[in-house]
Amino acid sequence: MKKVSLLAVFTIILVGCAHFEKQPEYTALISPDGRNDLRLYLSPLAYEVVRDGVVVVAKSPIDMKINGKSLAAEAALHPPKITYEKLKGVESTAIYKKSEISLEAHSKFVDFGDWGIRCISRNDGVAYRFETKMDGEITVDSEKASLVIPTGSAKCWAHKTDKVGCEETIPLSTTIGALETKRDEMIYLPMAYTLKDKCVAVAESDVRDYPILNFTKATGNTLFNSKFACSPLRVVHTANASPSDWKNRVVLSEGGRWIDVKEFDKFLTETKGTRTFPWRTFILADSLIRFGEAL
Repeated sequence: MKKVSLLAVFTIILVGCAHFEKQPEYTALISPDGRNDLRLYLSPLAYEVVRDGVVVVAKSPIDMKINGKSLAAEAALHPPKITYEKLKGVESTAIYKKSEISLEAHSKFVDFGDWGIRCISRNDGVAYRFETKMDGEITVDSEKASLVIPTGSAKCWAHKTDKVGCEETIPLSTTIGALETKRDEMIYLPMAYTLKDKCVAVAESDVRDYPILNFTKATGNTLFNSKFACSPLRVVHTANASPSDWKNRVVLSEGGRWIDVKEFDKFLTETKGTRTFPWRTFILADSLIRFGEAL
């Protein structure tokens, strides 16, 4: 019987331990001032937002389905390549309350090959978005952009509408737990809430060739489910019957004040395969009045 050296046995043990080493539950992205943290979970795909050690957005599932393929399902199977970058500089403004805007931020790109997730952590907030590097045209079947608030007692200010494209309503002042949507109602952005001494404004930006983000929510819970209008399939152009008649409309062949969507398709959009998608943005401040400094 051959003798096995202690060194060989020790080497086998080390290799085995390395093979079964537990991967980190999430990757963090801390803002330059150290106060904000955007955490990205890979299995299941989700994000979490932390300010000064306080979780202001609990672990919230995200996904995008492209050409029938779930990106979240793919993320759970293939470890990504992650690159980090420190952003610096300022942007001069022509007409704004500030003469310049700081571009200082920490950036992270989680690369899965033909798609990825870009994360940004700034001193005034955090954001994430999907990016794709696919050939030709793609069909975006759906997107999940969930939002989970840690507690239902958080005070919030939100808008609701029952029709896509009608974002002209009076904001509600209530709590996260009491806020709900009924029937065809949706919560549209921006939406703000306070949690302990932390203030959060939920918004989106860079929306092009894509539907806007809305939410639906049942009373009593803290989960906001994303809701997107699918691509228009049949539309009707209308205008007021007369300048003083806002109740009756006339149908036009084109133009008009309104474009009423009478029928929707089953997908969100058909678009270029290589592109960036809208930012899911979270503005963070110590008081509501401080939001003005971040906008």
